[in-house]
Amino acid sequence: INQLQRNKMPLKCPDVFKPICGLDGITYSSECILCKENMEREYPVLVRAAGSCKS
Repeated sequence: INQLQRNKMPLKCPDVFKPICGLDGITYSSECILCKENMEREYPVLVRAAGSCKS
């Protein structure tokens, strides 16, 4: 599998709730979910901190 095909493969995240705060101010339920979202974006969101984002 080449890199282009790998990036289009669906990513299955485990059902684990371990919140992560992105630099976009959104709390993601896990780092895996953030990575999955990043695969669909033109510009990836980086991790700000572990845990929920503060409002």
